[in-house]
Amino acid sequence: MQCRFIYGRNGRRLMVAEMDDELDNINCTDEDLDCLGEYYRDMTVIFDVDRYIRLHTLLHGITAEDRRSLKVYMDAVIRSQSGSFVHALLGCCLEIYWYGCTDVEAHWFWQDTNIDFNVALIFPPEFYADPAAWFEREIAAKGIQNDEESGV
Repeated sequence: MQCRFIYGRNGRRLMVAEMDDELDNINCTDEDLDCLGEYYRDMTVIFDVDRYIRLHTLLHGITAEDRRSLKVYMDAVIRSQSGSFVHALLGCCLEIYWYGCTDVEAHWFWQDTNIDFNVALIFPPEFYADPAAWFEREIAAKGIQNDEESGV
């Protein structure tokens, strides 16, 4: 996964994650469907960095017992130029917490179906130790563009 950072139209800091090898591991609820191949070879996931940090911080204020009962999702934009109209991405969001697991997964479904898809965003171990610090280091190292400059 390659990432860069932009300011959204309302000044929010956004992470733009361009998926790579992660796309070889797309999961879907239809076991007979081969969702690899030509459908999504160019997926991009865009989400609000500060909202992620706020939600992650809130989770630490909840007791461990209660955290094991939670699922937390947040909005995201997921794009793919290779997906046709039939394979359009709808219902896009990020799962940021699942019954104690802090893996970050992009979720979507296809138009006119009830087939759900997800793919994990692969972050380094330092991210999971302290996401806020990781984001700040990455933004300091890579910089942040205005969305007009970014092409997103």
